[in-house]
Amino acid sequence: MVRIIHQTWTSASPPDPPFRTDWIESWKRLNPSWRYEYWTDERMAAFVAREFPAFFPVWCSYPKAIMRVDAWRYLVLKRVGGLYADLDFACLMALDCWLPSSGLFHCADQGDGFWGNAFMWAPSPGLKFFDGIEAALMKRAEEGDVLKATGPEFLTDYGYENDRHAALLPSPRVYPLAHWDHDRKRQLARMPPEAILELFPRAGAITFWCNSWSVQRNSVPPQPSPSAKPEKHNPAKIHVAVLGTPGSRLLRAVARETWTLELPPEITYTFCAEAGEGADDESGNPDDKSVAGLLPTSVLELRHRHPEAGWIFICSEETYLVPERLEELADPDFGLVGSPSLLTKGRPCLRAGFLLSRRAAVILAQRGFSGPLSDILPLFKEAGIRWKATHRLRPDAQLIPDQNNDLASACFSETQRLKAIHTFLYDDPLWTARAAHHDWRDDLEFYEGGYFRKKNHGSFGEWRDEGHGAIYLDWFDWAPEAFIAVSQSPTGFPDAGLVVHELAAGEVLRR
Repeated sequence: MVRIIHQTWTSASPPDPPFRTDWIESWKRLNPSWRYEYWTDERMAAFVAREFPAFFPVWCSYPKAIMRVDAWRYLVLKRVGGLYADLDFACLMALDCWLPSSGLFHCADQGDGFWGNAFMWAPSPGLKFFDGIEAALMKRAEEGDVLKATGPEFLTDYGYENDRHAALLPSPRVYPLAHWDHDRKRQLARMPPEAILELFPRAGAITFWCNSWSVQRNSVPPQPSPSAKPEKHNPAKIHVAVLGTPGSRLLRAVARETWTLELPPEITYTFCAEAGEGADDESGNPDDKSVAGLLPTSVLELRHRHPEAGWIFICSEETYLVPERLEELADPDFGLVGSPSLLTKGRPCLRAGFLLSRRAAVILAQRGFSGPLSDILPLFKEAGIRWKATHRLRPDAQLIPDQNNDLASACFSETQRLKAIHTFLYDDPLWTARAAHHDWRDDLEFYEGGYFRKKNHGSFGEWRDEGHGAIYLDWFDWAPEAFIAVSQSPTGFPDAGLVVHELAAGEVLRR
């Protein structure tokens, strides 16, 4: 039986209250013969990159940090074994006294019908239960709901399919306290484990339901140690082919106002307009066609009009691109570099964009290729052309390129979103306010041009000052909200400077 306790947080310092260090110490104090492993984000990334290299691009592509933490906990139990527990759990009884030693995976119903992944036990590494875990995670890699993609709903569905290799612990052993009992949570959180055990004599552990999964961790995937072998870079020039759709002139206009304004000398671009709509000045070919999921043959012919380009980057007009980061992705050992959809869906993603080497484009042209993108990888396999996936190309806007990450693309279907992300990438905020909301705590950054964003989460929108300390926030993904400045910091949010609170429901400002 593997006697290892795994816990994790974003850095070496444990989280602030309401989390308590004596909860962490309870695992060590009651289990002195067990090894305690504390995993930071950086250490997790190194582990996944080393032990699961094929899955690592998918792991990096998750738009939320909690998704990476969820996936990692399954992987570490598969490879290492042991016990995983969230930091809002305290140990009440020595683990050797109550954890089963069978060759099955163990967790418990968390009280709502779902298998909880906040407390999981793998008595040994290599359990049969985890044989298909990477494939199952890949299938849901583009699911935006945390619970369904990697959380308890995922674990429950996966568990039902592999229930012969799993056994549920009695819920009172792990979840004696109901998540909705807020008054009792606050009371018990101040008590020592010994006193709690008197109230719940059947419990081996307890969670205080601090919702550690919703507490913001770093939204940018940490990279493995720089001691790893550096990527090769191809200095050849890159031509960007932006595929258009009917009525997309507005998106092209926004592209001219944003990422195409100051291109590096090694980057050129072409707008490929749909037939009948007419091409823009940059294209010179009004017959270029773009149909969703298809690769126009005229794109491959761009290699003739731009003989200096060693690569063609193909993307949608909804794609926001950071051109100066493309050269870092052009690896001469590969003919195709794309998003993790290469792994999850078996095809490149136009919304994220993908790089084709000149050799790969020549082979496609020689084969007369004009089929769907899903036919590219089988053709490349036959021709001996290698491809690779990278998390730096994103098919959505759940994680956006900015000064603190290395993303090269993201996808936006609205012109205002394209302008906003360009502002965040190249401009500094006018001012920052520390915000207290009933669902989150974060810094809000306000930019010239009327855009704002949550500093650590990535959600953003447009703002305007209503005067009298009131700020109207028009979120792109949520309903509009109004906030007011307050002079006193809320509890747990000290030294705030300018703090903003959500207005009461009846006070929300109207346009």
